[in-house]
Amino acid sequence: MKRIVFILLLVLLISSLVQAESITRFFYAEIGRETYLLEVADTWKKRQQGLSNRESLGRDTGMVFVFDQPANYSFWMHQMLFPLDFIYIKEDKVVALKEKVPPPTDTKGVPRALSVKEPADKIIELYAGEIKNNGIKIGDLITFKPAN
Repeated sequence: MKRIVFILLLVLLISSLVQAESITRFFYAEIGRETYLLEVADTWKKRQQGLSNRESLGRDTGMVFVFDQPANYSFWMHQMLFPLDFIYIKEDKVVALKEKVPPPTDTKGVPRALSVKEPADKIIELYAGEIKNNGIKIGDLITFKPAN
């Protein structure tokens, strides 16, 4: 009987972890002159998937990758279908930018990794051109607010 109860509790625990992994969270981020609705990628699985295989991205939407501590994180554009702007953030302050990064054109090879020298604890991906269009620059402060 104890074994059955243990197994049931284990199944419930695993089930709740799987459900927690599948919940999508969103933040509003005020950056430059614009407010963006950002999907949160805060687990390994969500970070690995990122925006891959999506056909489009709205001008006022994007994705924010959230990490526990600042570091030099690398990104790749595996199976990306459109260009992106990258905003690297440490403690809610822009520390680096990469603009108009094109999707890989060679589907047979491994996409190149993108990284910057400055450690970051968040990285935002927006549709290419948003950095220039909204005057986003290094040193800008970003305000994050939960959207759900």
